[in-house]
Amino acid sequence: MLSRYRVSAVPVMILFAAHGAVTIVRLARGRDAARIVLAVSLLVVSFPAVNREVVEEDLSVARYNLANRYSELERWDEAIRTYRAAIAENPDYISSFNNLAVAYEKSGRTTDAVGAWRDVLRIARARRLGVYIERARNRIAMLEERAAPLPSGPQRR
Repeated sequence: MLSRYRVSAVPVMILFAAHGAVTIVRLARGRDAARIVLAVSLLVVSFPAVNREVVEEDLSVARYNLANRYSELERWDEAIRTYRAAIAENPDYISSFNNLAVAYEKSGRTTDAVGAWRDVLRIARARRLGVYIERARNRIAMLEERAAPLPSGPQRR
């Protein structure tokens, strides 16, 4: 995604490369061996740095922020899909799980919400995050209570 910024730097880099090539030719014509060796050495040393493999970009925070925006707009399906993408990219970010659970709740998907809250609880326990543990327990209890069938009263015949 950020590679589009590299394209605009190409013309500037071409100018630097052309200047370097002209300088090396001038040095060769003047037979200044010490400077030629220095210029070529710098070129050889810089080659691996310029041609290194680009590290994969982590877009999980961008996806998380986008999902939050979808939630603000109450576009629950898009929010859920985007939170899940953020979690797939960074499964250690508990806020993504938390907000996914909230999005499931608000979209009316109670069973999915309970599952997401259980994920929050599991991660929170592993990290000893008391606030998340309490919130997840409360939400699970409330959702399960809401989903439980109402007790039937005395039946008439």
